[in-house]
Parts: sequence; structure tokens; C-alpha cells
Amino acid sequence: MRSKLLGISLLTVILTISTAAPALAWCGGNISKYAKTCEALLSKPRPGLSYRDVHYKDTLQWAKDKGFGKTKVTVKGKSKTQAQLIAESCQNVDSLGTLFFDKTWHLGTEYQRGTTWATAKNLNDVRIQHAKDCMASAKDAISKVPGLDAEAANAQRIQALTYLGNGLHALQDYYAHMIAGYYDTSTADKSFWEACHHGEIGHKTDVWKGTKKYKQVPKECLYDSTSADLVLDEFGEPYWEITSYDKNSRWLVTKQATYDYLDEFLQYGYGPSK
Repeated sequence: MRSKLLGISLLTVILTISTAAPALAWCGGNISKYAKTCEALLSKPRPGLSYRDVHYKDTLQWAKDKGFGKTKVTVKGKSKTQAQLIAESCQNVDSLGTLFFDKTWHLGTEYQRGTTWATAKNLNDVRIQHAKDCMASAKDAISKVPGLDAEAANAQRIQALTYLGNGLHALQDYYAHMIAGYYDTSTADKSFWEACHHGEIGHKTDVWKGTKKYKQVPKECLYDSTSADLVLDEFGEPYWEITSYDKNSRWLVTKQATYDYLDEFLQYGYGPSK
């Protein structure tokens, strides 16, 4: 009986992970080899255009650009820059934990092309709400620093920067996944979420390179790829086009939104050196 219960418990854990966990994260830092397989389908034979790790590597650079790379905090006895902590906290949302299993941090049903952080705050999207909540918590944590001793101030900074990184993840996934969490019953087109976690991986769509069809790629690959961009044709109809990350409209707006998000924190009255 005990072994049977153990077997049932193990099966429950496996099923929970397979149906609840987002497999991709802008094709970087994921726990699945599937993301790299997807990107290989898009990138080859284009040397030098490999996948981008947006949640960590790009976020680290963007945080440095805003001055968070000069000042350090002490985390569990180890010194690291504030930019590192922000990037780690952003990436860690995709680590096994509460936020990883809560798909509202990754997928939503609202998306407007080219939306800035300033206007995104007015949208009714679960990821944007998480970003707003994290910003409020980050501001609250950092506001308590003045007057504290060094150890207590360090703890508050860690809390604030962690919230900041978590919020950035949700914000970045807004641009990465768009409305990939939406199930369109009118066309029976399975969403990214459904496709990845309910046995329907492989639903392919055309990807274009200039005026020619490049290849067909599983649709669930495209939402996380910085090598594919969703663009509009002359009639306003969307289609997927192969591109480099620095020309990818979703990657570019993600970069700007990350800057804007960090700026809001800085404008609250907190500088990286404080």
C-alpha cells in the first residue's frame, strides 16, 4: 500500500510539472532542451544568430546600462552587483518554485503591439499586474533603507532588487509570449500553453525570410524566439518572419520596457549607489 501511494504521488508530481511548467523563456535558461531545438530550426544555417538569453544575460546588461553594475550587495555571504541580483531574480522566475508553476507570470490574453511600459500599465493583463505589484513592493522595500544599519539596509536592498527582477520577468514575458496563453476556440488553434503541455507540440506554421518562405516551424517555438518576429503585411495581417535579435521588434520593445521599468524605480528616489 505504501509503495502504491508513493507511486501515485510521484506520478502526480510528474503530471503537475508537465502540465503546469512553462517550457521556454525567451529561449534562455530553461530546463528543457526543447527551446534550443526550436531555435536551431530557426537559426540554421545562419551562423552567429543563436538564441538570446533575455531574462538573464540581456537583463544583466540592461541593468548595468542603468548603473546597477557598480554597487554591490551581500547575498548569503557572497558579494554580487545589484545588476547581477536583478538578473538572477528575473531568471529565477523560471526556476522550480511558486512563480514557475503559476502560468500567470508567463502567459496572458492581452497584448498590444509596440506597447511601452507607460501604456502597458493600463492594460488588464495578468503579467502586467504582476509587474506593477512587484514595482510597488520594490519601492516599499527600498523606502525603508534610510536610517537602518548596514546589515538591515543590505537586507532591504536585496528584497527590493529581487522584487524588481521578478517584475521584469513578467513584463518581458508580456512581449515574448504576447497572447500565446489564449485559446482561440473559433479556429481551434491551440495556444502555446496547450501545444507545449497537452501533447500537441509540432503544430507548424510558415516562417518567411524576405519574400520567400523560409521553412515551417512548430508554432510554439516562435513565441520565445528572438530569431523570429511577428510582423504585419501590407494588408495589416500578421505573419512570422526570420530576423536577427537586434531587428526583432519584440526584442527591441522588451529592451526599452526593461529600461523604462528600471527608470521608474530610479525616479522613485533610489540610485544604485544608495
